[in-house]
Amino acid sequence: MVAWGIDYLPDGELAVLTHISLRVFTDEGRLTRHYIGDNLKPVVGGTFWGLSVGKIVYKVAILEGRGRKGMPCIHAYTPEGNDWRVDLYDVCESPRRLCVTGSGGYLVYNEKKKLYSYNGTGDPLWLIDVPDMAMEMCVDHTDRIFVCTDGCLIVYDKGGKLATWLSQTSLYSVAVTGRGQILVGNLLNKEYACRWEHKYHGILSYDSDYKLRGKLLYLFGYSRPQKMAVYKNNRLAVWGDRLMRVYKLE
Repeated sequence: MVAWGIDYLPDGELAVLTHISLRVFTDEGRLTRHYIGDNLKPVVGGTFWGLSVGKIVYKVAILEGRGRKGMPCIHAYTPEGNDWRVDLYDVCESPRRLCVTGSGGYLVYNEKKKLYSYNGTGDPLWLIDVPDMAMEMCVDHTDRIFVCTDGCLIVYDKGGKLATWLSQTSLYSVAVTGRGQILVGNLLNKEYACRWEHKYHGILSYDSDYKLRGKLLYLFGYSRPQKMAVYKNNRLAVWGDRLMRVYKLE
């Protein structure tokens, strides 16, 4: 199974999106629900590309690369079971990343290195160019936007204005806890790694003011931290190279 998006639901279950389905697991890895069918199914030739769960305005949002009208769209599922579809006419092609903001809006990134912002009904708010190809992105509780590229971590405010950027190499993923701790998955430099590991993959931790705390954990062998999700400051799910791991955060 290849995960194209992971995120925690409010009850602590972990949602995992593949190209064609949504699966929900417990912390012990037990599959509880598997959604695929007429109510959650890409059109012929279409695929799902992103998953994000709104934590303040609760909704489960799924990014579809090509909707019924041939254009990208977002499916937003509410607790009441409503399915709201937002057609993304201006994204046009190759949407790859999705985040739900604190107000219930959406951030969509495409392979043209453009980041689009929408409100909850799909009205466009702003558009910016990202200077490099984004690997992953996330938002925190203040709607700061964190975009990790291969060479740096870029931080924007909720209006799309550049706040800061941190130079780092071989970034894969980013997540932010409710306390503001910034977690970055990457290919660690050797000073952070153990001599006996074949590869130095791991996760670095930064304070909310972007000061490096140090390494949070190592990932053994060749497992790259490609997707991350945090639940209530005490659990961290990491997916990479077909393996899902769940860690307890201290």
